[in-house]
Amino acid sequence: QRYDPGKPDEERAFAFAATNALSRLPDGRNLVLGYWAQGSAYWTKSGTPPERMRKWMSHYRAAYGTNFVFVTDLPDAGRYRLRNEFATTGDLSPESRDCLRKLFRDTLSVVDGVSVGETHMLQRIDRTTLSRVHMPEYLRVVFGIMREVLDEPGMKGKLMGMVVVNGHENAYTRGYGISHDGTRTLRGILDVARVVRPDVFKFAEWDEYNENTCFCPTLYNGTVTKRIVRSFFQEYRGERLAPVDGDDVTIPNLAISYRKSLSPGEPLAVEVLNVADGTGRGCIRVSVRVTDEKGDTLHSFHPQLVSAEHTGEARFVMPTDSALSARALRVELTWVDASGRRGCVF
Repeated sequence: QRYDPGKPDEERAFAFAATNALSRLPDGRNLVLGYWAQGSAYWTKSGTPPERMRKWMSHYRAAYGTNFVFVTDLPDAGRYRLRNEFATTGDLSPESRDCLRKLFRDTLSVVDGVSVGETHMLQRIDRTTLSRVHMPEYLRVVFGIMREVLDEPGMKGKLMGMVVVNGHENAYTRGYGISHDGTRTLRGILDVARVVRPDVFKFAEWDEYNENTCFCPTLYNGTVTKRIVRSFFQEYRGERLAPVDGDDVTIPNLAISYRKSLSPGEPLAVEVLNVADGTGRGCIRVSVRVTDEKGDTLHSFHPQLVSAEHTGEARFVMPTDSALSARALRVELTWVDASGRRGCVF
């Protein structure tokens, strides 16, 4: 993060990344990913200008030669000015697009590849839940501009990286993070990846566990994140979709998500997601019922259909104004598949 050659901690970290077998690419070179680098200080004073980055790269090229590929984040590509402009207008001005092109060109003249930083900070207001949610539409535009630059003469061999996040949320909706949105944050970014086809994926998680960034299994998410990523890469690589070893394939590969805590008056949003694993056929009818802690029904939703063959969701949103006397809300899922098999999950 510091980009200060000679610092012992940085030297150790780079040496490990540039030499260990875990980051080795098929061509024998090692992949090294950078964090929080600026290709140019357009909107902040904290940038790492290309001149400084060039000296930094020269230092490590002298030590490790051409045995590594360096791909760095560019937080400037996701800065407040740009994402707020997009959230307000639905697009980026020609001037902003030109600034991004220059940012990508300047940085790619020095390093081997770039990715968009600040991915977890891209947010807009959801009109249904009035909460902050992720903004993959912005990523689609920015990565489109990056692809234009990468297709220019002289950019052959340069790499597109993508930072993928699972979330950046707390149990409450205050603060600057995004709100819980089921699995849409992760899936929205992966949907962009299907279009722009990045060369490198960086799955970012960090040790502030309250922010729900983990890709590893957790009590909060179980193995749902793992299943979504697994299914995505089977499709991305052109492989046959297959269930996880040990799964009972007579049960649909469904995941149910909702926030674990609510403030009085906040809507309850329940996501029922089918994760494609090659075993489903037709559609699954899913129904959701919400009860209080005694089991008394507070709301029953009309059933919805989700595809059993593709990854996709049904979403149920319930105002909680009439449930203020309940000390807890319980969610009950009932499903019926195309063959008539049915089940219920509390």
